Amino acid sequence: MEAHLPQPAARQPLQIGESVTKNWARINEQDVDLQHVLAQLAQIQRENAARPVGTGFGHFPFRIYRAPDHSGGSDWLSFRVRGGKVWIDWVEYDATGTDGAADPDENTYPLTGDVAVTSGVARYWFWLDISSGSVAVNHGASAPTWSSAHVPIGYVDTTNTTAQIAIVRQIVRTDLFTCTTI
Repeated sequence: MEAHLPQPAARQPLQIGESVTKNWARINEQDVDLQHVLAQLAQIQRENAARPVGTGFGHFPFRIYRAPDHSGGSDWLSFRVRGGKVWIDWVEYDATGTDGAADPDENTYPLTGDVAVTSGVARYWFWLDISSGSVAVNHGASAPTWSSAHVPIGYVDTTNTTAQIAIVRQIVRTDLFTCTTI
C-alpha cells in the first residue's frame, strides 16, 4: 500500500528587510512543509519495513543468496543460486541446480535449489560444470581444478559459527559465454 501525500505549497523565501511578523509567518509555513516532508519519509520507511525479508534489488544470473523465510537454527547455512544461462558454442543452455528463476532480476524466490552449506568452512564453493550439451551448478567444500569445464561462481565463508554469519564472495555475476571449439 503506497500512500501519496499532497505536495507542500510553493512558498516565498524569507526576505531581508521584511517585517518580523511576515518572516515569522514564513518560518511557520516552512516548518509545516518540513513536517510534511518528515511524514512522507516516515511513510516510505513504513512501506519498506513492510516488505518481505530478502526482497529488493541486486538480482543477477548466478547470484548466491541465502534462502529466504528462515527461522534460525541451521537455516543460516541454507543457500541458493539464482538461475542463469550459459552459451556453449553459440547454443543457449539453462543451468540446472539453480532456483530456476527465468528472469534473474525478478523479485521472486522459487522454492527449489536449497543447498545446505557446511558450517565452519572458509570456502564452500559453487561452480558451473560445463560440458557439451549441459550446464549444471555444483558445490562443495573442496573446489575442482578450475578450467573451461569448471567455472567458479563464488563461495560462502561459514567460519563465524558463534554469530552464525555467512559471508558470500561472488565471482560470476552474469550469464556466461564459452567456446569449446575454434
